[in-house]
Amino acid sequence: MRGLVGNNIYKNFVSLSAGEIVRKIISFFTLVYLARVISPEGFGILGFAIAIVYFFGLVVNFGIDTIATRDLSRDRTLIPKYVNNILTFRLLLSIGSFFLLSIFILLIDKTPTYKIVILLTGLSLLFNATILNFVFLAIEKMKYVAIRQISTSILSLIAIMVFVNTEADLIIASAIFSISLIVNSFLLLFLYRKKYFAINLSLDRIFLKNIIRESYPLLVSSIMISVYYNIDLIMLGFMRTPEEVGIYNAAYKIFMIAILPFGLLFKAFTPTLAKYSGNDRAITFSVFKYYALIILAFGVLAFLILFIFSEQLVILIFGIEYIRAAVPLLLLALNALVISINMSIGQPLTLWGYQKTYSIAISIGAIANIILNFIFIPEYGYLGAAFATMLTEVVVFVGLLFIFIRNMKNLF
Repeated sequence: MRGLVGNNIYKNFVSLSAGEIVRKIISFFTLVYLARVISPEGFGILGFAIAIVYFFGLVVNFGIDTIATRDLSRDRTLIPKYVNNILTFRLLLSIGSFFLLSIFILLIDKTPTYKIVILLTGLSLLFNATILNFVFLAIEKMKYVAIRQISTSILSLIAIMVFVNTEADLIIASAIFSISLIVNSFLLLFLYRKKYFAINLSLDRIFLKNIIRESYPLLVSSIMISVYYNIDLIMLGFMRTPEEVGIYNAAYKIFMIAILPFGLLFKAFTPTLAKYSGNDRAITFSVFKYYALIILAFGVLAFLILFIFSEQLVILIFGIEYIRAAVPLLLLALNALVISINMSIGQPLTLWGYQKTYSIAISIGAIANIILNFIFIPEYGYLGAAFATMLTEVVVFVGLLFIFIRNMKNLF
């Protein structure tokens, strides 16, 4: 049994890693090209827009993916019901979210270029609803997700290199990113219809009420996680210059590449952790230990690479024009180590029925992050933002460790 479980996890991880790593490599070249062409100022405007739109996109996702993956990994006959209702619900949310984003754009005190870039980036909200990753994760067909990621990334890179050649092409770049996501979502939707089931939009109120009740703590958690992952870029955008946002955005992109394996590992382990959590505690504990050790190993590796080679990485990836990003990257390297610990003990809680307590720890961290950003950003700019992010992760660690110790003795 354990051999079969390990084999499934390995296949899931390889499939997800292949798609995500290749996509990240392609995105890496896309970002390198963009950063060098549109300058730190343009790169800062684009990063600010993506951070803003990401917040509005959280409402569309509503934290349902984890719950749906858990449920469908246990009973695949529920797939049509889940897809039809979740798709309908998210379409309604996406329309409302884009409307609110449009109002936000009208109210903020920014240049026309800022507003156009945010609006074009925000068009992706209308198509976030059709992304059906949770289905393919649940049935452990990660290869379809991988193929979709790779193909759309290649198209995006080609379009960027053909149509974006100067700083004046910033608006074109933001439009290409949205079009890429639109193509991305439709490919997976087409694959689902062709290989599995037809789509019939429906709203089962009882079903939606139940899944919303379970998923809203994860929505809160996602919003709070987004706060301390993205609020620094947004606050920098309002408090400091676009160039400073671009410098911090460069450091942050390198940091996000380094912690990429953490999310991949959790997704690969999700079906197994969810499947055995209520059936066999011995297998669950064994899988958990395996998961935690691998996450921590990747955390140490990410920390060492970022800390030792910060300057070399910045110059190699973004060029000497972004050399100031090396210092915030040192702080983010420490953050990568703490994040690996938090993901090892925190993410499994969302699969074992502790979503609410998990969301409390994340919420405390988000509030702390906002306060810390207000303290450090006005005085220290992007260095203050990086320091606030690191301290926030420590606050979250304290909360998650308390919850883990308190509840895991009952589970195991």
